[in-house]
Amino acid sequence: MSRENFLQNLKVQNFKNTEIINSVRIVHKNLKTPSYDNIGNALTHEVVEMYDFNGNRFYTNCSSMKEAEKLIIELKSNGKEAVIGPVALSHHNETLINNNIKNTVGVYIVNEPEIITDTENEK
Repeated sequence: MSRENFLQNLKVQNFKNTEIINSVRIVHKNLKTPSYDNIGNALTHEVVEMYDFNGNRFYTNCSSMKEAEKLIIELKSNGKEAVIGPVALSHHNETLINNNIKNTVGVYIVNEPEIITDTENEK
């Protein structure tokens, strides 16, 4: 897949809002969402989407390859194809930081089953 096709597939309006950190493409959505830390303090997080080099969307980080492989099998049983990729970044307060936890890997969704609505069935 060419770089241009990859960027078009991300469906973002402003490609200046993307960056690559540790082989993960970060798409900044220019939105904030509220959240809370472990002791209940209110925080805000920037809304971002993360993708691996092939354009697969980030699903979750796993603490080991074995855990990631189990998750891929579980996702497949639910009709979702996933791959193992680089560990994705995490939020700390209002910033993204590298995950430097040893052996951690990311799981990325390749595709999800299409949802057919009733209006599509009527065609």
